[in-house]
Amino acid sequence: MTSESIFAYTQANKAAWNASAHLHGQGASWDRLLLAAAQPGFNVLDDCLISTLRELAIAGRSAVQIGCNNARELLSLAALGAQPLLGIDQSSAFLAQGAVLSDRAGLHPRLLEANIYQLPSDLGQHDLALITIGVAN
Repeated sequence: MTSESIFAYTQANKAAWNASAHLHGQGASWDRLLLAAAQPGFNVLDDCLISTLRELAIAGRSAVQIGCNNARELLSLAALGAQPLLGIDQSSAFLAQGAVLSDRAGLHPRLLEANIYQLPSDLGQHDLALITIGVAN
């Protein structure tokens, strides 16, 4: 695959995510997510991932999520004792939702709009990099 085709594909993917974001940031599901994010121990991670992360002993560790969408999973890492410091996604619309959820959770990770194939060099170092389903093209 050429760099031009990767760029075209990721741009189309970005446009699709931005176009669908409003569907996720409204309605009863969004309202429940906002309420949940404001509660201590907010966590939307599934049991399998929680078990894996506990085995990795992530408490006290810094975390980045690549492809963080609206940051709900990144913010959930705090319930396991990690420090959710950076969320990266290509969709500005989902990152805007992530900012709202972060405020509700009382957490303030850096939310960065970037193509995962062209990450900037100023991301720092983190102990944990989380990538969940649907991120890599």
